[in-house]
Amino acid sequence: KTMLLSKHKCLNGPAACPSISCQACSSTVARRRRASAAPFLPSELCVHLKANQRGFAYNTARSHTRNKPARAAPHGRSAVTEEAEEVLPLMLKVKIGLAQSTNKLDLTDCRLHSVPPQVFELTNLEELSLAGNCLDTLPPQLGQLRNLKRLGLAGNRLRELPDAMGQLEQLEGLWLHGNLLKELPAPALAGLTRLTTLVVSGNQLTSLPDTLGSCTSLQELTAAGNLLGSLPPSIGNLQGLRRLVLNGNRLEQLPAGMAGL
Repeated sequence: KTMLLSKHKCLNGPAACPSISCQACSSTVARRRRASAAPFLPSELCVHLKANQRGFAYNTARSHTRNKPARAAPHGRSAVTEEAEEVLPLMLKVKIGLAQSTNKLDLTDCRLHSVPPQVFELTNLEELSLAGNCLDTLPPQLGQLRNLKRLGLAGNRLRELPDAMGQLEQLEGLWLHGNLLKELPAPALAGLTRLTTLVVSGNQLTSLPDTLGSCTSLQELTAAGNLLGSLPPSIGNLQGLRRLVLNGNRLEQLPAGMAGL
């Protein structure tokens, strides 16, 4: 079904309305507050969106808060920002609910500081994206997602990975670029025997564990923009490797085993 929100309505009065084209909210105070609040508004709060899959989820979540009276926001926070924080958990519930039937969950750019515990109850999940959030650690419960095949963790603040990641024996693609990792857990890599794609660019890695050679299904390894001074000798075991990207490191020599790749 397709729905269209054509008429503009102020969310919390002229002072907090995010719409630039609203004729009822053209005062200087309204424009100034909109300018300061707009960068922090999630796209789901835009009342001019045409409903698609994301818009439909927005309308579902919006229906719970549309009739709520405006409330005074704490000092330094706009009322729209307060309402955005109410809508976001509802959005998560909608996405997690849909994932129970699709086995795919996209939580990209959801401002998450931790992984919602409900995610780990989706034991049939095959694809999970947590990219573009504020995660600095992952819980060991990640190992419960035994059917996971694709895991996106790029663009967070991760400094380490749990050893439990090695329990994801079905994992085929792992994207970790744009984090703060200084090392990869050796036990975890040893268990990822079906991994075909590993992207760890843009971290602070000084070395790669020798257990990387256990990932015998690996076809693509991208580790550009790190601090690598050497490569493990076991990299010669990756006979299926088709793409290897190592630019922007500190490599002075390559292991002899790479001659056979």
